Amino acid sequence: MALQSATHHQHFKWFKSFILNFESLLDNREEKRFWFWCCRCVPRRLESENVLKWIEFLVDNCELIAILSFLKEFLMKSRYTKLLEELEVLELCIALDHTLEKYSLVASRADSCREFTSTALVSSGSRVVNSGFEDIPSVSISMDEEGGMCCGTFCNTSREAVNLLVTAKTLNNEHFARLTKEGKDDIKEIMEILKAKLEQCEEWAAITAFLVIMGELYSSINSEERRGYLEPFARWMLRKGGLKEFENFTRKKQKANYKSPAFAAMMDFLQEIVHNIDMHLYAPT
Repeated sequence: MALQSATHHQHFKWFKSFILNFESLLDNREEKRFWFWCCRCVPRRLESENVLKWIEFLVDNCELIAILSFLKEFLMKSRYTKLLEELEVLELCIALDHTLEKYSLVASRADSCREFTSTALVSSGSRVVNSGFEDIPSVSISMDEEGGMCCGTFCNTSREAVNLLVTAKTLNNEHFARLTKEGKDDIKEIMEILKAKLEQCEEWAAITAFLVIMGELYSSINSEERRGYLEPFARWMLRKGGLKEFENFTRKKQKANYKSPAFAAMMDFLQEIVHNIDMHLYAPT
């Protein structure tokens, strides 16, 4: 299957950087093991070529997310634990980038129509459910047993994660008015505040709050700078169990009553972070 045109160009730049590091660290023994791993995926006529040629063939014939999964399985069976960690960080950065892009699209559409509050949420029993964005595909990041992303397309962003961010924004919409309007001129400062707060956090609720704030500003962040902003969050998530745990967290919150203590605590944290940013950036001098 050829790479789809929807594949994010920036992700390939991140991937190429990883591959150059991957290729430079493989010794002769590991290179032979990697060729064996590539058998039946790469034509035998390329056996005399180098690692980069094998990867190039995979890129020309497979989706990037499938290649990441393929490399991850190999590294899990090797001694290159640092490379495995860097690959998992790359996976998380790509997943976060897609989630925030999708959130930014949904939020901007809702704001432009001035229907955010009325269409984004309806109460269904004890749940808060999405009812205003039927055009967003019902997709999710598929997981293997170890918590890695399975083969799929880059459009398979976690619907649960996007919906949770939309819910959090909607329930706290008044707290974002100034941040959304004026924060685009202070992105670096805001990211530094979030990074400092992140180092103090132990709960997934904090990540949700941070991602809502990032999502509000994401369309204004230069694509060349996104990896640098995403990486601290990706490394935090990896320490806490990676994509699998984040998916579990978002599903639990989606099923929870938005008036429940757990959901309310997450909302309180979000309000606190927005207030801290507001005081830091806009307090009178």
